[in-house]
Amino acid sequence: MNKILYLTVSLCACSPTGENPYLYSSPENALNSLERAYVNEDLNQAVASKDFVYEARMILENVNPELLETDLIEETAEVLELAFRKEIELFGFPELVEMECYSADVPISSTEALITKICKYSDNESSTQKFIAHKTNSVWKIASVIDKDA
Repeated sequence: MNKILYLTVSLCACSPTGENPYLYSSPENALNSLERAYVNEDLNQAVASKDFVYEARMILENVNPELLETDLIEETAEVLELAFRKEIELFGFPELVEMECYSADVPISSTEALITKICKYSDNESSTQKFIAHKTNSVWKIASVIDKDA
C-alpha cells in the first residue's frame, strides 16, 4: 500500500540558499522535513525525520503499559525503522501531490504536539491527516500518522 502525503504549495525540495532544508525546531518543521526527504527520495533523511523510539513507546503502552522496558522499546523501534525502510524499498517513496495545504499544531505537552494538515484539491475535494510530533533534546520529529481521511 503506497501512502500519499500532501505537499504544501510553499514546500520546495531544496533550499535555494544552500542552507540545510531539514529543520526540526518545531512540529511543523519536522513534518516539512519528512516531506522534503520524500521529495528528494532521501531514505536516510526520512528516517532521521521520524521518531521510531517514541512511536514504539506509544505502541507498547497501548498494548500493555507493563511492556515499557528500555530493551523492548529499543527492539520495537528497530523493527519499526526496518519496516519503514522495507516499505519504501518495496513500494517506493510516497507520491506527493502539490496542492494548497494548511497545517496547525496543537501542543499536547511540552514534548508532544498533534499536527492536523488539511489539503484542498483543485476540484474542491479535501483531505485531512493527523500526525503526532515528539520533541527530544530540543529536536522535533514525527512519531506517526495517527489518522488519515482521504
